[in-house]
Amino acid sequence: MVPAYRRPAQIEMGARGIDVYSLGDPGLDSVFNGGDIERQLRYINIPALVRYKLRKHVFFEIGPMFGILTKATDVFYNSVKKMRISPLRIK
Repeated sequence: MVPAYRRPAQIEMGARGIDVYSLGDPGLDSVFNGGDIERQLRYINIPALVRYKLRKHVFFEIGPMFGILTKATDVFYNSVKKMRISPLRIK
């Protein structure tokens, strides 16, 4: 068996369509009411692999992968209904 080394990879994960939670600000809560959230997570994954060669071009790799969270962000989305807004006139 030969230990194999792979460089760490930055991976993006997350979820879409999460219900909006309270932000502790009534003004922001009313703006995002009825919207949704996209959660963006970034990890650096570090594999620790062992490679077993059967033949010249046939091998197996096995081992754990350790992930370190580097950044987590919630992006809030909401749509606005089409409505006619009269232009602002300054005198």
